[in-house]
Amino acid sequence: MAAARSVARRRRKNALQGKKEAYQKKLEDEKKTIAELLTKYDVDGSGTFDKEELRAILTDLDKKHTPDEGSLEFVMDKLSNMEGEVISSKIIIVIQKYKNYMKDKDTYDGLFKKHDTDGSGKLEDHQLLAMMKEVARDRVDVDHEDLKMLLEITDEDKSGNIEIHEVKAAMAEWNQMIEVKIEKRRSTFCVLL
Repeated sequence: MAAARSVARRRRKNALQGKKEAYQKKLEDEKKTIAELLTKYDVDGSGTFDKEELRAILTDLDKKHTPDEGSLEFVMDKLSNMEGEVISSKIIIVIQKYKNYMKDKDTYDGLFKKHDTDGSGKLEDHQLLAMMKEVARDRVDVDHEDLKMLLEITDEDKSGNIEIHEVKAAMAEWNQMIEVKIEKRRSTFCVLL
């Protein structure tokens, strides 16, 4: 009986390790694709990207969605140097977050409308927390610390609410936070085995 449990434990551990390796490979492949696009669109070889070059990169990454001005402004604001250009060494993680958001953009727009129960155009704490829980889909626990961290990172005007123009950044960041929580849980679980 103990031998059977040991075999089952080893199989679970191997399965988890396989999933972790597949996830890491996916991230590395994605980084490689982005790096190739950065090289392709850095026509002058400066290592920086203006708004139109960034638009071309994002469009090439996701042909179904053309980046809107708000998305471009968000990325430019987060990554721009003093001259207003995006530095390539900082761009990969933001593009990955952008891709995650665009994958589910229509869903998030619908969720925002659903949770904006008073029609104010912004999500207050309890509304945002409910939206975060729905997005997490029971994959991770969601608490007030997550809410505070998300607001701190994405509430641009420090109003204490997430407005419709901030929801893109908030959900991209929240998905990243979910992935980190899941990875931490897996790592802890593997250590316990």
